Amino acid sequence: MKIGLYVEGSADEAFYGPLVCRVLGLQAKQVIPRRRGGVCIIGLKNSLPSVLKEFAQQTCTHLVLTADRHEASPADAARIAREASAMAGGVPCVVGVAVVQMEAWLLADYNCLGQVLGRLGFQKPPAVEGIPDPWAYIRTHFDVSPDYEQLAQIARQMNLELARKESRSLDRFLSDLETWKAK
Repeated sequence: MKIGLYVEGSADEAFYGPLVCRVLGLQAKQVIPRRRGGVCIIGLKNSLPSVLKEFAQQTCTHLVLTADRHEASPADAARIAREASAMAGGVPCVVGVAVVQMEAWLLADYNCLGQVLGRLGFQKPPAVEGIPDPWAYIRTHFDVSPDYEQLAQIARQMNLELARKESRSLDRFLSDLETWKAK
């Protein structure tokens, strides 16, 4: 299995790469990441045709496309995800859409986040998918944002069962990835 991973930016690459490897039992060399420059789900399809060609040239057998939902409605995000998946042309494709931002998924296991950031004793946040700006929430409550290495560490160490209970969008993403393990 060789994964073409299409993410918004460097921070997303630092988190999603190790997370995909962990869930699928892959080595980092089996994941080919590409960044699209910070556009949320609304802009996912804009540069997708060219990156799909590149993934095909790299002989990627599966595709993982990720995006933050931001202000897109759930219906618009679902429609765009379906359209992006269809653009994959039959290549197995998972579209992970974080509600509202990927940082909500970090907050889904706030104990791991606090441990990695060296900020223990942090109180459980409210419903993570209801926080309007999870990145700002982390900055405000932890007084720091995770760097790339810390994002990778969180991806490798977070309690996925707990995080899935706290974030439905993370649970959907992980469930979709896990279907590939069964085949």
